[in-house]
Amino acid sequence: MISVSQKGYVTVRDALSSNNMGRPPKHIPKTREQLIAELKSSDKWKEKMLFAKTKFYPALCDLDTNVDDTKVFLTSINSVMMEKVIQGMKTMKFGDLKLAESLDPKDADYEGYVKLLNLFNEMTAYDAKDLIEGMRNEIATFENDLMKNTKLINLPVKWLDEI
Repeated sequence: MISVSQKGYVTVRDALSSNNMGRPPKHIPKTREQLIAELKSSDKWKEKMLFAKTKFYPALCDLDTNVDDTKVFLTSINSVMMEKVIQGMKTMKFGDLKLAESLDPKDADYEGYVKLLNLFNEMTAYDAKDLIEGMRNEIATFENDLMKNTKLINLPVKWLDEI
């Protein structure tokens, strides 16, 4: 399992430990109120809300358009912005993202991960993202196909050995 460490590095942990039997670690769900309280305590959220209240909303009101036209404008701008971001991904090189800097150098597989990431350095970020997502999906397909052909009796269950 890949997670982010306290220092912000991406680390890999064994998701198949006997404690969680191959499932992701359980977490205690937070209530809606707890999530909202955490969000509101964030400086970034406060900054965005202040911007929205003092600049963005007043500027929209200055346009003197009806609600439907304002919604259409906002939707259009958001769509164009996302197209531009994707277009940027189509020209930006994957290597320029410097993703290896996000990996934990203490991880036992660090060198292998860096070597793997370097394979994509000359590709566009868009093409690399497409290949990485595609490989993840293919592995899931391989796994699903394997499970369809695996009888329950042949599963290597650890809990039987622990009794």
